[in-house]
This record gives sequence, C-alpha cells and structure tokens, in this order.
Amino acid sequence: MAEALGLEETELNLFCGYLYSYFMENDKNTATKIANSIWINKSSSVQPKQSFLDLNSTYYGADAFRTEFNNGAVKDMNKWVEDNTDGMIKKMIDQLSVDACMVLLNTVLFEGIWNNNKNGGLYEFDRVFTHADGSEETRTFINPFGEMSRYYYSDNAKAVRAGFKERYYFLGILPNGTLDEYMNIFDGSE
Repeated sequence: MAEALGLEETELNLFCGYLYSYFMENDKNTATKIANSIWINKSSSVQPKQSFLDLNSTYYGADAFRTEFNNGAVKDMNKWVEDNTDGMIKKMIDQLSVDACMVLLNTVLFEGIWNNNKNGGLYEFDRVFTHADGSEETRTFINPFGEMSRYYYSDNAKAVRAGFKERYYFLGILPNGTLDEYMNIFDGSE
C-alpha cells in the first residue's frame, strides 16, 4: 500500500494513524467506530515481533490476543466482532485452521443522518415511470439524499454520491459489466 501511495512505511503509518483518530472523532450527526485486533495462535511456531504489535497498537488501535486456535477462539473472535459492531454482525468466523499463526480482524461501524433538504423533509419530483409491460404513468418520486446528492455516468458505470449532515459522503458505484472488469479499468479519471 505504501508503494501505491508513494509513501515510505513510516509515513504511511503516521497517515493511517491520523485517519484512525480523525474518523474516531464523532459529531452530533454521525457515529464512527473502528476496531482492530490481532489474534495470535500461541501454539504456532511463528510468533509476531513485539515491534509489530506495538506499531499496530499505536497507529491502528489494535488489541492483541494470544490464544489457542480452537472452537473457544472462534467464539471469542465472533464475540469481539459482535461487541465492536454494536451487535450488527454476530458471526464472522466459522472455523480456524490449526496451522494459522495469526488472524487480523477489523470492523467499521458507521451511523449517520442523511443530509435532506433545509426543511428536513424529502425532495419530491414527478417523473414518468415505465412498468414491466411497457405502459407508462407519471408518479411522484422522492430523493432522500437532498441537495448534496450527485449522479455520475460513464461508459463503464453509473454512480451516486449522497451526503450526510457532517463531513461524510456515501458513494455507490454500479459497474456496467462485472466488478472484476471494472476494477481492472478503474482509475482517477473514471
């Protein structure tokens, strides 16, 4: 990742540490919760260096757990995920390989209020709706995203950007082909 961004490893860690702190600062309209953990199989002959654990704790807030990789560890990891997603994800891990030396878990929880119009309601507009049989009728549509929304089209995809009340945006991209095809041509100009 450092190479792709044109950064040295130290610079990347400092930048990611800044982003981690920035996103953990909640405001009145959004809540962000990022959690990282390192689960170490204490039966493995491969053990991480303390400097690796310290770096991940310092810049990424990662907790480290040393445990046997068995059904108890699976239960503990899933409990960690559930706790760090406020119960929204209850199970992430089905089983662990006894040959695995480490598992890195990351969760991101985001809750925000959409930026609707100034009156707090939804934007309404009339458009022609075409039924599956080809018949048409004028219907009232709503735009829940308000004036902060933008629509994008290219030869390769369609996208919508929608704003939240504070500093965040949602960006949804729908490729015209497969996701793999789109990822192979996606760049800054797209």
